Amino acid sequence: KRVYERAVSSAPVTVRVEAYRLLKAFERAAERGCLDALFAAVRELNRRLVAAVFEGDYRVSKGGFTTAFMPWLLAVRDLPLLREASKLLEKGAVDEACRKLQAVAPARVLVGTEEQVLALSSPSLARLAEEGCRLDRRALRDLVAVMVRAAEHAIARGARLTAQAMGEVVDGLLSRCGLGPEERVAVEQLASEPYS
Repeated sequence: KRVYERAVSSAPVTVRVEAYRLLKAFERAAERGCLDALFAAVRELNRRLVAAVFEGDYRVSKGGFTTAFMPWLLAVRDLPLLREASKLLEKGAVDEACRKLQAVAPARVLVGTEEQVLALSSPSLARLAEEGCRLDRRALRDLVAVMVRAAEHAIARGARLTAQAMGEVVDGLLSRCGLGPEERVAVEQLASEPYS
């Protein structure tokens, strides 16, 4: 339960709902003593929701990979920085906004599949502003607004992919555990209760 709470504290609602449904399915399977099915579900969950991620551009960045839980939702960390940079630009604090932009990952790639989870080029934009390629403040604000929308889109897409993966793990667990339609309805009802 602690892992659930930590993992979904800042996740979109669709992911929190599916994670809660997963938690209730795990509880039901544990009550029934379906340990093999539980272990298989945990392995499947890890296989689907944990991935090696490279932050940056393969062509120019150096460094290693990191392992991320729900990697499609990593943009959740970037969005506050982007929004803060946008507010700073509104106030005319270009230097501070550039510092915020430099803290945002320029791109994230899932290692192995080479799927690009997010590509914002924020450090390039910040360098452009810092190096005096005088973009007017309005143009810079517009570019940051596009980056905010791109991060929001990445989060929405990530929420769909993550919720879908969790839903498939729940369905597989219920099926392997031999839970019939009535018991599946019970899990759905438990999952529809307020989070506790």
